[in-house]
Amino acid sequence: MDEKQLIEYLQPVIGLFGDYPSLKALVVLFISITLANLIALIITRLLRRITSRTRNRLDDRIVELLHRPLVWTVILAGLLLALSLLTPGERIDTLIRSSVATLLIIKSVATS
Repeated sequence: MDEKQLIEYLQPVIGLFGDYPSLKALVVLFISITLANLIALIITRLLRRITSRTRNRLDDRIVELLHRPLVWTVILAGLLLALSLLTPGERIDTLIRSSVATLLIIKSVATS
């Protein structure tokens, strides 16, 4: 699903905020933070249930290590989506997207 499809999917919610792109962006960011925590909770619980059946502790540790990158990936994707609603200039948009992508890479490498 690309950005446009995702925005269309969220339109019933963000459409409630009329012609206020900043408010729409905040709503999208709030939704992404909530969704990130919900996804992480569900996936972490599911994986912990599966890994609890093994004697090996390595898989438990891997589940713990995956939690934060998973949350940050969804939040930063939501941030990029929220920024697309603000329509900044092309150069600023490119700078922001590159910065967010860099943060995502650094966060992924730092938690490995």
